[in-house]
Amino acid sequence: QPWLADHVVLGRTLLPGAVLVELALTAGEAVGCTTLEELTLAAPLVLPERDGVQLRVVVGPDTGGRRTVAVYSRPEDTEQDWSTHASGFLVEGVVSAEFDLVQWPPVGAEEMPVEGAYEVFRERGYGYGPVFRGLRA
Repeated sequence: QPWLADHVVLGRTLLPGAVLVELALTAGEAVGCTTLEELTLAAPLVLPERDGVQLRVVVGPDTGGRRTVAVYSRPEDTEQDWSTHASGFLVEGVVSAEFDLVQWPPVGAEEMPVEGAYEVFRERGYGYGPVFRGLRA
């Protein structure tokens, strides 16, 4: 997908973490666990310039409404070992987080200018193209 080229870190195109979340959630929905309780990102998934990547999403057995989930990859057309990119837990139903924010912005928050932020990111090795530029003043 061309939009993936807009997510570059230190000169390498990486699969966005949000894609790993979506992969885990889609796998969970297939087995009735619709909530991602926890996801640990273990390693970035570097997208090669030319070749493809095989992805594998593994959902573990049900243990009282909770299942493990992990996302792996390896280069296409190889028998290399699978690399782990994310692992976590899926659960049945909806888990509600405690959230009692009654004022926005929160007390003590400081306004920060966003003009020039993407230039600073680029100088530090984070290349966010138009698709990944969500900061607005």
